[in-house]
Amino acid sequence: MSDLFSFRIWDNIAHTYSQFDGWDALEGDLPSFGFAVDPDHECDIEVEQCIGVYDKYLELYYVGDIGEFDNGDRFVIKCDEDILEISIEWIGDAICEDQARYLERIGGASRKRGNIHKNPELLIPDKQT
Repeated sequence: MSDLFSFRIWDNIAHTYSQFDGWDALEGDLPSFGFAVDPDHECDIEVEQCIGVYDKYLELYYVGDIGEFDNGDRFVIKCDEDILEISIEWIGDAICEDQARYLERIGGASRKRGNIHKNPELLIPDKQT
């Protein structure tokens, strides 16, 4: 399976992640996550797709991950759901915005620091941890 078809699900109730193979889901083999997902409970989960890019320690980036370059510039991986476009959003003012002009540039040149759910403190611009 391609990394691009790898997903993780954030459970907003249990505050944990579950992983699943997108191909299995497409074939109707959706795993059970311990709670019902229906239109009334849609906000209980967030599905985050892998973007197919590795950091310099060979960890895959997913939508919602927070990365950092050696110069301290931090960013969040985002997805515009209207046009299905993956992009980054800088946390604070970037010293060198060109380092992430294309998503491929973050691969191997940055490290994954955490994600928006488990590490919200990293979203504070002046927080250098």
